[in-house]
Amino acid sequence: MKDGEKLLTDGGHYILDLKCGAILDPDTLAAVLDMVPGVVEHGLFIDLAETVIIGEDDGVRVLRRPALVG
Repeated sequence: MKDGEKLLTDGGHYILDLKCGAILDPDTLAAVLDMVPGVVEHGLFIDLAETVIIGEDDGVRVLRRPALVG
């Protein structure tokens, strides 16, 4: 919420933020969320990025996907 108002996307959808700790099986969680009526999108960007930058209370953490050996 911001200033007592619920946050909405440009399309008028509610934005919900959730801190749930480690996600052990993100593929399954993404599939389950995709099947929930009313869920428009989720923030599990599986196989879309090679680098993730995470802002934390004590600074920034950068995670990089290991190079695939092919």
